[in-house]
Amino acid sequence: MGDCMGRNMTKYFLYMVMILSCLFIAGCTIGEEYAVDPDGNDEEIPISGSLLMPVPQGLSITPTPEHQIEDLTGDVLITVGDKAYTIPSEDISLNDENTIIRVPLSVTVDFSGVVVITCMSRLYVGENPVVYAGYLMTVISEDDGLDLNAIDMDNDGYISQEEKEGPQFTPAVRSSSGAADDPAEILWFNLDGTATTDPVTTFDAQIDEMDWNLVYLGIKDQYDNIQYRIVEIADDDLQSRYSNIQDRDISLNLGTNEIRLFVVNSTGLTVSDKRTIVSRTDLAAGKENFLFTLTWDNLGDLDLHTWYFNDENSTSPEDTIWHNYWFYENVPTDDGDEVVNLDIDNQTGFGPEHFSLIGAADGYYVVAVNAFELNDNAPINAYVTLESNYSLKSYGPKRFTEEDADGDLSNPNALIRIADIKVENGRAEFLKPDTTITLTDFFGEADSVINLGKRPTQPPRN
Repeated sequence: MGDCMGRNMTKYFLYMVMILSCLFIAGCTIGEEYAVDPDGNDEEIPISGSLLMPVPQGLSITPTPEHQIEDLTGDVLITVGDKAYTIPSEDISLNDENTIIRVPLSVTVDFSGVVVITCMSRLYVGENPVVYAGYLMTVISEDDGLDLNAIDMDNDGYISQEEKEGPQFTPAVRSSSGAADDPAEILWFNLDGTATTDPVTTFDAQIDEMDWNLVYLGIKDQYDNIQYRIVEIADDDLQSRYSNIQDRDISLNLGTNEIRLFVVNSTGLTVSDKRTIVSRTDLAAGKENFLFTLTWDNLGDLDLHTWYFNDENSTSPEDTIWHNYWFYENVPTDDGDEVVNLDIDNQTGFGPEHFSLIGAADGYYVVAVNAFELNDNAPINAYVTLESNYSLKSYGPKRFTEEDADGDLSNPNALIRIADIKVENGRAEFLKPDTTITLTDFFGEADSVINLGKRPTQPPRN
């Protein structure tokens, strides 16, 4: 009797273990089905090298034999994402030609993807200020870290001597009021609600004591992936040191988003309290779901484009579906409306542009960026983040110059390919661009229907 009971208990125990194991495996499968990075980006990623800024015009400097600057005092404020660092004057030197100021930086960060780095000079040569501020958007890879002097700024696949030894910053615009005496104050920062069925939302903010246009957002998803994005500030607001931002678009990640606003002025870094919003966009079970975000680092108008083909062997124009033509399927939301794939079309500067596709069919996708218009002949670097069920990848910088700006997608200089994506059995594989594929635009067809979706934006062109 005891042996029988023991054997039955053993069988019962094994049976329960099997059930629990199945439930555990099923739970893991369900939990990971739409995971970007279940463990988050908690690796320590090194950033090293020198941030380089030009010697301001009109400033008289006296170099020492060791390439230091005589009578240099003060420091340089560097921010990397949500961290601030000060580099003292004794660590700062000149290049061999005495034309570039070298600011060494060696730090580690715990995220990968798009980062905003700012530089604020608080240096003096004697009694003369070394006036300079700038920002750098770039991509940090957890595989390679970031060498500040090995960024392919012109996207030609080669790190030139100029890129190794030249300034990386986009110069910030300065208020005519001069340097601030007090920290910047974020008087107000709120999101449009705490939950949405859209993959985008808007925010309002009021900022006081800005002396440079150094404002950016940090957006953390539920897996602790963080992306940083520059925020456009109107010139009139900057000159008055006060900005009232209303209904500014933000593209969201699926699930919980924690968002903070960052402002850098001459006294330091100011960070808002976090605001949380949940994007409850219903995903299509068993299929891929795409969220693509384009941002850039200067004023101008870049456009995000996506094409779909049945497969990589059926890429003739008649087989092409371009994203603004409702892609290939209208997706109803809970309230009965439909979603246009291009959720945000930013036409002034910094982005974001945002493309969403819930329930991506098997087939072949091409993602590219077009330079529609640049401002004041200034070059623009583009950064694209592609999110699928299982992957989150960031690309950039992808540089456009004024001669590249052209709305004609047949102009290869005006269109930079980002990635190709092959979806098979509901799973995406990110590939290098196949440049033998000819891309076609459908402006006439798309313009007639783009604003029929759930979130009408500004009048569309792309």
